[in-house]
Amino acid sequence: MNMGAWSASLEHCLTMRQTGYISTVVVAPDRQGRGIGRELVKRLMECEKPAQITWVLRTQPGSQGFWQKMGFRKSESAMEIVRTE
Repeated sequence: MNMGAWSASLEHCLTMRQTGYISTVVVAPDRQGRGIGRELVKRLMECEKPAQITWVLRTQPGSQGFWQKMGFRKSESAMEIVRTE
């Protein structure tokens, strides 16, 4: 895959090497469907001991299918305070 052709934004944070928070993964609409998002997430999640990391993210409307294909499942334990501004 040509790295120069990627148009994406990616942010993440690891806390104490136990929990990984994925903040933003965006692929330009004209570049979607080419495996770019999948490759970004795979690279983002590369670490020494991946089985020891619990990954957490917020999804955008309509993106749940993508995340489910990446192995994510809905959680019953997440809580949030939603910003109003």
